[in-house]
Amino acid sequence: MKPYQFIIGVVAAAIFFLLFPGVDISFSRLFYQPGEGFFPRGVPPADILYHLVTMIAYAVAIFVVGASLARLIPRLERLWVRPRVIAFIALSLALGPGLIVNSLLKDNVGRARPYMIAEFGGTKTFSPALAPSDQCTKNCSFVSGHAAGAFFLVTFAFLIRHPRRRRWAMAGALAFGAASGLGRIALGAHFLSDVVFAGLIVYAVAWGLHEFLLVRESKPPPWLDKLGLDKLGLSEPGARAWRAWQRWAATPGGELILSFAAASLLCLALIAYLDRPLALWFHRLDAGWHEFFKALSDLGAAGAYLVITFVAFAALRLAARIEMFKARAGALKAYSMVAAFIFSAVAASGILINVLKVLFGRVRPKLLFRDELYRFDWFRLDADFHSFPSGHAQTITALMVALFILFPRFGVAYLVIGAAIAISRAVVNAHYMGDIVAGAYAAAVMTIWVHSVFARSGIDLKLSVGGEYQRVAKVPWCYRLGLGGGLWGRLCRLAGKRAARSSSRENPRGK
Repeated sequence: MKPYQFIIGVVAAAIFFLLFPGVDISFSRLFYQPGEGFFPRGVPPADILYHLVTMIAYAVAIFVVGASLARLIPRLERLWVRPRVIAFIALSLALGPGLIVNSLLKDNVGRARPYMIAEFGGTKTFSPALAPSDQCTKNCSFVSGHAAGAFFLVTFAFLIRHPRRRRWAMAGALAFGAASGLGRIALGAHFLSDVVFAGLIVYAVAWGLHEFLLVRESKPPPWLDKLGLDKLGLSEPGARAWRAWQRWAATPGGELILSFAAASLLCLALIAYLDRPLALWFHRLDAGWHEFFKALSDLGAAGAYLVITFVAFAALRLAARIEMFKARAGALKAYSMVAAFIFSAVAASGILINVLKVLFGRVRPKLLFRDELYRFDWFRLDADFHSFPSGHAQTITALMVALFILFPRFGVAYLVIGAAIAISRAVVNAHYMGDIVAGAYAAAVMTIWVHSVFARSGIDLKLSVGGEYQRVAKVPWCYRLGLGGGLWGRLCRLAGKRAARSSSRENPRGK
């Protein structure tokens, strides 16, 4: 779209609604029944769109934070998103639906919502679009915040390079925004002009940022390039420091510290700002949603996975000893290592999670609704104080990460399944979102550690998946557990020397 075409469209919409303000009332009257009012809240289509827009905003915020932090870890280079793309998405959300719509306009124009005005059984006076009014003081009608959040999806359509696919994506985003806005109109929360101008504002912001950041050849402000941290034009001392940082960040210890810092910051932000409002929002969902997500969350229980993998390990090892399976004994033992790995990943991370639950003693959401309790009570054994971290999120994350290590081809499916089951624990108010993030992070770290223990024990799990048996290496357990440095390393070497001397005495050379 050319700039002049968009400007003409905005001016035309403004003139139309100023010349014909009655269009707003006439359109809203289509959804109003005298004596009954507008459509009741909770109508499935409108209710689903209402909650979906909120979830999209949270998901985008998490994506922006995660994509920014991922650029600090060299091993995640395959997942890096261009700094300008991150800035484009973040600024589009912050400036359009955030600053302009929900801060500047909704709290200052003062337009009363449809259900507030006299024409629809209220006490306030109708005011045309764009006209300042004193009929509302906060969170007013002009413009629609939820419609703006839905129209925000045009931001992602701008990122599609193929012209035809971009047009289809743009049409889909605009249709979603229109549908969300229609739902708000049907509930009596907004006028037609509120939705139209919300779409125009969000589209204008996204289009302008896209032109400024991603299309024009002119160099953007220096602070945008600094997001990348890889093309800063640093002086030689600064460049040396940056290279040293990259080398440290690429080490296992550096990756662990950086990932722990990122997860901790995210958990703290959720606990401080989002856990409580999200829990209250989930609590208000219809019972049907709770029943669906309750069934989904049951898939995160650890018991079944532990029993299945343990029985599989025992059965495979036993079968390898039976004469009729002697020809396949090596393959059976190899497969048993796969079952042992999954069992160990779920069990080890589960032990850590249960220790942390007692240590932190976070109150579960149900006590927030019943007694207004929202705090941490350290070292509590009561299950009502075991919200942080989430055990179900830990179980499903450990399982999905283990499966990804074994069968990496289906990574996207593991991510979707794991996220859906983990988040369901927050939807049913069994946990807060911060609990889920903490549980998932701890499970991922422990599963990767268990994988390293198997590797240091001489077990290549990729070969085990293919049925190739490998004998467990005879190395001290402190080495297998990754405790080869410092005092543990010296003790480990001492234990290894003693074991070697004992073995040589039991089996002297030549016998």
